Amino acid sequence: MLAQVQMSDTLRTLCDIPHLPPLPVIAQQILEQATDKDVDIRRLSKTIEQDPGVMARIIGLSNAAYFGQPKPIYTVQDAIVRVLGLKTVSSLAIGILLSSPFDVSKCGGFDLQRYWHVALLSAAVGRSLAPLLKDESIEPDSSYLCGLLHNIGMLVLTSCFPSEMGSAIRADHEDESSHLIEIEERELGIDHHCAGAVIARKWHLPLDVSVVIENHHDKDYQGELARKVKMIGLASRIANTMIAGDELQVETDELGSLGIDSAAFEQVIERITEQNEDIASMSRILAIE
Repeated sequence: MLAQVQMSDTLRTLCDIPHLPPLPVIAQQILEQATDKDVDIRRLSKTIEQDPGVMARIIGLSNAAYFGQPKPIYTVQDAIVRVLGLKTVSSLAIGILLSSPFDVSKCGGFDLQRYWHVALLSAAVGRSLAPLLKDESIEPDSSYLCGLLHNIGMLVLTSCFPSEMGSAIRADHEDESSHLIEIEERELGIDHHCAGAVIARKWHLPLDVSVVIENHHDKDYQGELARKVKMIGLASRIANTMIAGDELQVETDELGSLGIDSAAFEQVIERITEQNEDIASMSRILAIE
């Protein structure tokens, strides 16, 4: 965890203002409006439309085969009302905006489309698993946002340290027994989970988002918001397994510790598996730079 990481040169660099961009103004406005119980859909739509790139991607996603819309979507307001819903549009817009300050093009080996595929799948799985935990504090919509942003530290490191991260990614691909976070810690003195937590706190993102970003990889995590953290960690592993085409293996004890019924879990996996190809198509829309 971040508190356990020594103050390396990398961490000092990350904490330096020039290397960590400020929270995009529109993202801040969307965060504020989305958490307002009396949010006005037209106002939120106009806020999102201030950024043509975000608007285009939201509309593109709304027209994806995943949603099966018989008529084309042309506006953000239509995307909210007819297809995605307010919370999903807000989360996607935030995810797009928070990724925009980071230029990952100079990092050889980093697959931006795969990054978004994992993010979207994790978000979809997290939102589907949340009701199974039967905990009112673990909301499906906030779980979607956590899943969408849980690996944002990858964008931070690949943007700030493209050469080093390129080497780390290649080393991870060449050695199946290795783990990327271990290579990152060895080469940079910090891993992408900690880097993500740094940016999440700098941007004052919701507490659950920053805690999930920092700890979702730790199966033994027992700290703040532990059930939500572990659920998103499980969602991330499911996403990576599906994308790799490997057999999914989840211990019954792990489901039991989260209070998830095995039969209900299997139904979620079956449904998400059917949606995977369409989600992959959505990730290609988001990966367009």
